[in-house]
Amino acid sequence: MIASSNPLTDDVQACFLAGLDPTGQSARWLGPIARRSQFFARFSTWSPLWPAARSVAVSLVNQGDPQALRDFIARAHPDEACETAGLNYFAYWVGEGRDRQRDDLFMLDASPSWRGGRLLRHLVDRLDLDRAFLDLNVHTLWALLAARHGLVHDDPAIGRRLLHRATQVLDRADVSTQSRRELASILYGLRMSGLTAEETDHDRR
Repeated sequence: MIASSNPLTDDVQACFLAGLDPTGQSARWLGPIARRSQFFARFSTWSPLWPAARSVAVSLVNQGDPQALRDFIARAHPDEACETAGLNYFAYWVGEGRDRQRDDLFMLDASPSWRGGRLLRHLVDRLDLDRAFLDLNVHTLWALLAARHGLVHDDPAIGRRLLHRATQVLDRADVSTQSRRELASILYGLRMSGLTAEETDHDRR
């Protein structure tokens, strides 16, 4: 590990590397260290450490600890730059854009060329009760629909599926308070836009 005088950098490096442990043994100390250091709370905007902190949170989920990811969602998105970074990263990961990125600076692009249909389908398909990353999927859906007005009407079938699954998750899933609030906002927005669970003649064309 590279020596550093920055405690945030040290925390991120240690937790990320431990999160790769395939045995799961690191989970006993990994989560407490991440929460005690409170490095998720130290972001006032995007920085090169933001993607690393996201990876730490994902690693902790893979170790069976969902709380750090919830902390990351709640504390590491203090401004529009961080929300944009999260969307650009996820969109790139699911293949929205064709260009390969050489560094993380693409996350800061406030006017990306991708529309978001593929990302929307990816997230809706994973909006169920058996996914370890349910809270992250909910937050990304919330941010995506806020950034791409009318996206659900590009494919009404996906919109109806989202309406159905979001209602189910809101009623039954053990999700965070923030996820419940964001799901309620998603459902309100879908209904206000005129989307219903019923297929129309226009949808069948």
